[in-house]
Amino acid sequence: MLDARKFLGNFLSATGMRAIVAVTSFCCFVVLARYWGSGELGQFATVFAFFVMLLQAPLLGLHVPLIRDLAREPESVVTIGPNAAVLATTAGVLLGIGLGATGHLYAASMRPSFWLVGVALAASGPAVVAESVLIAQGRLARVAAINIAESLARTGVWTILIVAGFRLTALFAALAVVRILALGAYYGPDELRPLLRVRRCRWHVLVGLMRITPTFLGILILAAALTRLDFIMLSAFGTLDDVGQYAAAYKLYETAVMVPSVLTLALFPEFARVSAASEGQRGALLQQFVRVVLTIGLPCAVALATVATPLMLLIYGDGFARAAAVLVILAIGPVLVAVDQAFTMALLADGHERLDLRVLACSCAFYLFALWSLIQTMGVAGAGLATTSTAVVQVGVRYRYLRRKLQVESLTAVVTGPSVAALSMACTIWVVSTVSSHVALASGAIVYVAVLALLRVVTRADLQWLRAALQRPEASS
Repeated sequence: MLDARKFLGNFLSATGMRAIVAVTSFCCFVVLARYWGSGELGQFATVFAFFVMLLQAPLLGLHVPLIRDLAREPESVVTIGPNAAVLATTAGVLLGIGLGATGHLYAASMRPSFWLVGVALAASGPAVVAESVLIAQGRLARVAAINIAESLARTGVWTILIVAGFRLTALFAALAVVRILALGAYYGPDELRPLLRVRRCRWHVLVGLMRITPTFLGILILAAALTRLDFIMLSAFGTLDDVGQYAAAYKLYETAVMVPSVLTLALFPEFARVSAASEGQRGALLQQFVRVVLTIGLPCAVALATVATPLMLLIYGDGFARAAAVLVILAIGPVLVAVDQAFTMALLADGHERLDLRVLACSCAFYLFALWSLIQTMGVAGAGLATTSTAVVQVGVRYRYLRRKLQVESLTAVVTGPSVAALSMACTIWVVSTVSSHVALASGAIVYVAVLALLRVVTRADLQWLRAALQRPEASS
């Protein structure tokens, strides 16, 4: 049974965490753009892309089975936890050394920053284990508090350094120090320290973890590549100025993606329990999730694409006018990511990680080809088009597996209503935009709500379900 109140508490904790992290990161990014310009911003975005891409890598992708299994059998933490910590710490150190060596492929001014990110990755190993354990226990409030404190501290120090005239190396030195302090915050209280007791490691448990590592590591690598491969390919086939322009639009996209990320973070432990209990409950939860995401997300995507140009100029200044076209292309991306993550939860909660690996492999292969071809022909806009088209491919392939392997009912009826309403909204805005952008947005919103009501996308039963879920936890299941 889905405990709606517990889920709501975790969701609010995750929302607060991701919102504050996203806002502080975004504000710092704007300061960088204003003080440094697109060239140096491109250097920062390139190095930071490696940090974000590899942040979860020390645990070798095992955070998914760790959260899933500990949510089902909480008492197993005393045996699985220390073994996972040993693997993550070892992998983090090796990743840090490898990343530092990779930095020699870039300009000399960027190389120290790669080594400093490597230090941060070494500290991330045991930190990711602690996060996974806390999430499995439903204690997102503590994870949120530490992440918020880390983000605020890092952003505050970065802002001071930027205004004081310090450059790239100083910023990533601060990142490494703050990451180490965050590690201390996780293991300062006694309750998580047993995870670090090496004597509790058992060879058969380590072997068991390593046996499932290849599949989940493959998922992690491919998923990480799909989130940051655009920056790396753009720095290789374009210029660092192109990376800066793309990063300006991508930061807004990344902020929007926070919402589906929060939903997934809060819902996955409960989704795992529902999936184990009943296929019917899993299917109902999946349909409810997709319908809510589309109903709310599609009009937001249309509105974001409409105001892309004035928004970019307002935030970043005239030097980032080229980034507006990228934002228009990326606007639909967060909605696609949300739907894709819903499908991912269904596959992983049911133990179909190998199917998920196939989906990511297909998507990553398409992404590589799309980036290689479109960046060379369309530049910055090509990177945005490759990112969005890959999201479409990924959703399509994963949905096909859901229908075939999990016998999920067709979602055509769930998708059709919000899509028709969003298309009507976009057409209205296009027609009325010659009069006024404000009038066009208001008219589009009215048309969207009217079409939703006409097609009965949001029913009285949905409202009753929501009301009951907030009043009684058991009513949501």
